[in-house]
Amino acid sequence: MCVCRECAEISHKTHNTIPVEREYKKISGQLGTRRSELKHLIKERVKKLDEIKQSIAVIKSSSQREIEESWAVYAELQRLLEKSQAQLVEHITFRQKLAEEQARDLANRLEHELNILKNRSCDLDTLANTQDKVFFLQLLPNLPPPPEPTDWTGVSVNTDLYLGTIRKSVSALVEKFQEEVKRLYGKELRKVQNYASEVLIDPSTAQRNLVVSEDSQQVHYEEGRKALSQSDNPRRFSPALFVLAHEGLSSGRHYWEVDVGRKTSWTLGVARASVRRKGDIRLSPEGGFWCLWLKNNEVKALASSRIPLQLPTLPQKVGVYLDYEGGQVSFYDVKAQNHLYTFMDTFDGSVYPIFSPCASQDGTNSGALCITSVKHS
Repeated sequence: MCVCRECAEISHKTHNTIPVEREYKKISGQLGTRRSELKHLIKERVKKLDEIKQSIAVIKSSSQREIEESWAVYAELQRLLEKSQAQLVEHITFRQKLAEEQARDLANRLEHELNILKNRSCDLDTLANTQDKVFFLQLLPNLPPPPEPTDWTGVSVNTDLYLGTIRKSVSALVEKFQEEVKRLYGKELRKVQNYASEVLIDPSTAQRNLVVSEDSQQVHYEEGRKALSQSDNPRRFSPALFVLAHEGLSSGRHYWEVDVGRKTSWTLGVARASVRRKGDIRLSPEGGFWCLWLKNNEVKALASSRIPLQLPTLPQKVGVYLDYEGGQVSFYDVKAQNHLYTFMDTFDGSVYPIFSPCASQDGTNSGALCITSVKHS
């Protein structure tokens, strides 16, 4: 039996035909495959839909937590502010009372001396006006001696009691605020550490004096290293002492940590895939680099102009956080749990983690930069 009824007619006699059963098995098999594929697609999308719905719930709960924490943080700041202001008012009031007591004591002493002088002056006036010469001669020797005069020329009352008082109070308050900010930095660091990514160094991009370890997690400078056969590799930096990571990053959030130890010079950050690798390069966001460096015992952010960072101590382990869609590159002192600097920009195309151990001289700065596994602070 044919599917096409007209194939039984004379005009369709030359048409090729196949049995219905065979075609049915063939088509039904294809249909089964398509059904399986569709069920798989449906299953994947149901799973993804559940993930998205769960993400919405997570966003709501995390937003609520952030709001609650913000209330707690600002309430603490408000408490510190009110306490500082109350202590300032108490201090000013105490200084006022003390100064008033000192001024009143001076006034009392001066009034006492003034009364003595007035009485003495009155006695002398009386004596000067008497007409009785005998009385004058008898009274004059009996007058009490004049009091020892006090030199009041250098005595004054300080009315400028509060010079620097408000500044000192505000400075102390700022220190407490900074302690709170440091606590928040520690919490921020713990959050970005959740985005830890594996980063491996790509030796094919390393300047010829840079030696990459076999596990691709360390790089150090070696003076007088023989020229590499691949020195003409367009991906290799020359003469700038840089090396990139294997994998470019074009989406998402990523975090990695680099142990810089006690090196005296280094550069870390991210760079566009398209950065110039030969000749002079411009270490700035305009040149495609978002980096920090340590030189001359000072860490600087390599923005359009060099920005010195005021740090109590030099970092020994640096955390680097990239939020690609957010346009953020942040650096942290992992040990001190302190935020170092943040670049905000827009990324186009892949960016790569970049490293420079910098040159060593006379045995100094010879240590390696080491990518380490992330341990939550």
